[in-house]
Amino acid sequence: MTTTDPDAVIYNKTQKPTLEKNILDGDETPKETDASIGDEIPFELVGYLSRLSAKGKVITKYVFTDTMSKGLSFSDNIIVEIDGSVISNYTEGSTIDGEGKTVITIGIPMLSDEDNYLYEANVPYKIMCSATLNVNAVVGSEGNPNDVTLDWYHDDTKLDEPLKDDTKTYRYAMGIIKIDSAILQKANTIDASITTDVALIAAIEAANAKAVDARTEADVKLLELYNASRLPGAQFKLYTEDNRPIELTGASGKYQVKTTSPSVIADDELVTSALATTMYTHSDGNITIDGLDVGFYKLVETKAPEGYKVLADPIPIEIAKDDTILTKISYVFNNSGSKLPETGGIGTTVFYVAGLLLLHC
Repeated sequence: MTTTDPDAVIYNKTQKPTLEKNILDGDETPKETDASIGDEIPFELVGYLSRLSAKGKVITKYVFTDTMSKGLSFSDNIIVEIDGSVISNYTEGSTIDGEGKTVITIGIPMLSDEDNYLYEANVPYKIMCSATLNVNAVVGSEGNPNDVTLDWYHDDTKLDEPLKDDTKTYRYAMGIIKIDSAILQKANTIDASITTDVALIAAIEAANAKAVDARTEADVKLLELYNASRLPGAQFKLYTEDNRPIELTGASGKYQVKTTSPSVIADDELVTSALATTMYTHSDGNITIDGLDVGFYKLVETKAPEGYKVLADPIPIEIAKDDTILTKISYVFNNSGSKLPETGGIGTTVFYVAGLLLLHC
């Protein structure tokens, strides 16, 4: 190729803009994460900005349209870097659409007022912002998406097809039921299919839960809890595996993780301090806890219903994210020693069901 201007710079028209949206998690940049209510989730947009469109038109500006689902509250803390340097000559705006989603637009000019290029060809960019998971966040494998679209223009004319990318933030929940043993049934007499996480919580609240039982053989996987003798009035506190108390808000069997982080206490002692919120089983004998993160927990009964004694040991609970089917249900049987009523009582066995939501593959 020749040119009449020996000092002219030749731009490769095959260079294309690129777009990648990630979540920032330490040194990692995953597409998916899990979070509790009140957690801040940092995001980044990275890629390259070219000067020319696919057909050789000069690109005068880029526009990023970032849409956060209703469960994500935009933190309004945008930082834009071009070629490693923070810039301020970008435009930004945010609106709430009819579905409650936050739509953020970021415009980056490519030319100066004198129509000179502001940046080198195929220049790298990074845009950073964050959002907080709020009480509107969806519980379940649907997740809480954050989508972005990148368009580029020559003046006001849109060029080429836009680029798109997305991330998802997942929210977890747990259900607990305390019942009398009289309604225990083997699963091989009933339908053995539960495949959605939200279904268990709904069933617990409706007092007709089915649950997978990991204790039994493969052909006996479910317990049906219809028309159970529910036991209200039991009191519980929840801790992380390393004994940090979980603070909750709520009442009447429905609780939500508080937006503040759990307080740190000694690892070698399970402290039933005031920092851990006391939960009460409702009239249907159930408790639901929303907004938990993945991990291991300890459920401690601090007061039993009338006629029963408090469980001597914490109930270990796991919330995982590697499945879409409920495969781990914790049962604790009051079947010996101090765990049984001393004189009569309203039943011979009490057990708990902890519905652990395994939200996505």
